[in-house]
Amino acid sequence: MSQKQREFLLPSEVKPESTQSALKPAVFSRLRLIASWFYTALVLAIVFFVLLPSVPENLRTTFSAASPRTLISEDGQVAIPLPEKWIEHDRSTNSLLVAMKQGGDPSLIVFGEPKTGLPRISREEYLLQVISGFQRVGTLSASEPKSVLKAALPAVQSELFGDFGGGKGEIFCLITVFESPTHFYQLRVVASAPSYGTNKADVAAIVKGFRQVASDHSTN
Repeated sequence: MSQKQREFLLPSEVKPESTQSALKPAVFSRLRLIASWFYTALVLAIVFFVLLPSVPENLRTTFSAASPRTLISEDGQVAIPLPEKWIEHDRSTNSLLVAMKQGGDPSLIVFGEPKTGLPRISREEYLLQVISGFQRVGTLSASEPKSVLKAALPAVQSELFGDFGGGKGEIFCLITVFESPTHFYQLRVVASAPSYGTNKADVAAIVKGFRQVASDHSTN
């Protein structure tokens, strides 16, 4: 083979060889990148499906802040949803639940009374008796009782507003009476006038989410 032939053929003969050697690092680099992606995806899958269920409940709720917490009475009788920024509070002797928004306004309290030993009355009549008790201690006006739609238990409610005494000025109180086969329950929400207006959505969610968990308990 002449020198000219060699010079002519050399580029075409050597080029595939040099290209091959140049491509090898690029191919290996791409393979390493794909392997890295796969490893990352595998680690994330393990964290999500294996490790997340073992995280404490109070930490897992941060992943779903839109879901309200559930507050259940100490005897397991009733439960309510707690919207964001609402907290449980120490309950009084005869109450089932006490909660409030951070800062204390509004606040709520739940009472229960077994039907055994009560005269045969409707929930509307029971509500009117509760309203009458409030009106004996303050100058209050009350709205006409109305049924609560889409509640877990049949319920009726009324708004009270005015001076509850004690020099606190105008106060709003929403009283909802729920009726189960075994109990009457009162859910009272008390708030100042400004707070009552701005927290109506929270209060409505609590009322609609109220439910009886067990019926074989009596109140304290």
